[in-house]
Amino acid sequence: MSMSTTKLLFNVAVFFVGGQDDREALALGIRMLDRPNTSVTLFFFAIDNSGVVDFKENEEEEAIESMLDESLIDEFKAKKINVDNVVCHEIVVDDCVQVLEAIRGLGNEDYDLVMVGKRHNIRDITDEEMSNFLDNANLLGIFGDMLVSTEFCNGGVPVLVLQCGEKRVKQCDKLSLTSLF
Repeated sequence: MSMSTTKLLFNVAVFFVGGQDDREALALGIRMLDRPNTSVTLFFFAIDNSGVVDFKENEEEEAIESMLDESLIDEFKAKKINVDNVVCHEIVVDDCVQVLEAIRGLGNEDYDLVMVGKRHNIRDITDEEMSNFLDNANLLGIFGDMLVSTEFCNGGVPVLVLQCGEKRVKQCDKLSLTSLF
């Protein structure tokens, strides 16, 4: 018996809208590129807010989040130099509904794993609002729920939904800290 020289390829897709959970999914995708025979495709959904007048409460925080998103996407794109296992698709959409429609349209792709963050930086529809017509939006997030449904690849693709821990800093006084030692 001779061994086949065919290389098996593990195809991973990362769906990215923005925010710390999506950055975690993309960071894992970047780490996966270090594995031989692994291909990672990034679907970056750019929300076009050009016609929207929005008075943002946390403009500085949103600018930082956007900068962190762009920095990680640039790091992913830099991996593409001289290799063909990195694919990046930027899809411009107007809102969350168009993201869902675009995901539905990508349902014929062949992936071994799909990754997405649970929470996203989209202001138009919240997880609570979406939970009225999505089964597991509270557990998996809006897009995670869509990806595990039969509307995407007939529900036959493993989906990894990532969520970063909450930023909760507990302040302890010096007395309680010293009593631990």
